[in-house]
Amino acid sequence: MLHADGSLKLFQHFYRLLQSNSVIQAGVALKTLHSLLTSVNRPMDIMPARIVLTGFMGSGKTTVGRLLAQRLGWNFLDLDDVIVQQQDQSIAALFAEHGEPAFREREHQALQQVIGNSKLVLALGGGALETAANVELLQSTPDTCLIFLEAPLDVLLERCRMQQLGSNAAIRPVLADPALLERYARRLPDYRTAHLTFTTVEQKPSEIVQKILVTLSSDKNSDPTS
Repeated sequence: MLHADGSLKLFQHFYRLLQSNSVIQAGVALKTLHSLLTSVNRPMDIMPARIVLTGFMGSGKTTVGRLLAQRLGWNFLDLDDVIVQQQDQSIAALFAEHGEPAFREREHQALQQVIGNSKLVLALGGGALETAANVELLQSTPDTCLIFLEAPLDVLLERCRMQQLGSNAAIRPVLADPALLERYARRLPDYRTAHLTFTTVEQKPSEIVQKILVTLSSDKNSDPTS
């Protein structure tokens, strides 16, 4: 379900970037706005058994996921945390020692192990949908609802920078990628395959969770928290 307030906030953000002469960032913001306006939320036939959150780093997948699981009375998992526990290494260390292709293999193995769980809210890593096998696995697992949390790149990066100021903040290897803009643009089509899309611009996590619950309830004509 496309929310007009989310589209308006994205347009206002795009206009401010134009006024500040941030042409490149404005171009990315416009692409994000187009993505939101042209995306069509596809209702599920039945109430999902699991909800999977996708989006670029800084989109709020973990924060929103925890709140959503709490509201539903479901379990929550962050796929990156699962990988860290299994490998006994941080994501940054896995990238540095083994490279991104090897990390993606471990990511797929972790997804295979957890995706069958019911009453689960799962937060994917930002690049998980770039692996075709992950997309196929999500599509072939019945009763799985994929939700894209969307925001312009400059907003996402500012959130990540603020998070990095924390003493316990996780290191984000992708932040050091000189082709970060291209990486973000490359992932957008993958994110847009989600059943539902919600903008996170100027919205509290609790507000996003409420919109997700209302949308699921509208699709099912029932209260998903009951």
